Amino acid sequence: GGGANGMKMDRQGRLIIAHRTKGIVALDPKTKQMEVPVDNYKGTKLHGPNDLFFDSKGNLWFTDPGTSGVHSPTGAVYRLAPDGGLFQVLNNLSYPNGIALSPDEQYLYVTELGNNRLVMAYLREDRSLWFSFASTTFNGGWGPDGIALDTEGNLYIAQFDGHGVNVVDPQG
Repeated sequence: GGGANGMKMDRQGRLIIAHRTKGIVALDPKTKQMEVPVDNYKGTKLHGPNDLFFDSKGNLWFTDPGTSGVHSPTGAVYRLAPDGGLFQVLNNLSYPNGIALSPDEQYLYVTELGNNRLVMAYLREDRSLWFSFASTTFNGGWGPDGIALDTEGNLYIAQFDGHGVNVVDPQG
C-alpha cells in the first residue's frame, strides 16, 4: 500500500520495513506473512518511521520523523531490543531521517533534516544515551537525508534536494 521507507533484513531472514503509516513492519519472504511488531510508543502511535538499522546485538534502531520540522520538533529515535522492549533514545528532533552507528558501536549518528545538521550521541554499553550534540551543520539545501559509513568511520550523508553527498571524517 505504499509508505515503505528504510528496509533491512533481520537475523531470521525477514525484511524489516520502516513504514510511514503502519510503523515497523516485518515481512517473511518465504511465507509472505506480514506482522507489525511496533506501531506505537507507550500508547501513542508512531509519527511515521523513516530509516533503520540493526546493531551487532540485534537491536533495531529507527528514526520516527512523521511531519516534524523546525516549527514542530516532535521527531524521535527509538531502539527496539530483541526481547521486544521499545526505548526512546532521542526526542524533540526536527525531522530525524538517516541513522547509523559507528564501526565500534560507541556513537549513534542521526541526520536531522529540519535543522540541516548531523546529531551525534555517545552510547553506554547498555545502549542508553549518555550525551548528544550536533557535530556538523550543513550549508544550503533542504538538509541531510540518508547516511552510510565506511569501514574507516567516514560518514556519507546524502542531501535531500540532490545537491550531493557530504563526507564527514571521524573527527567531524
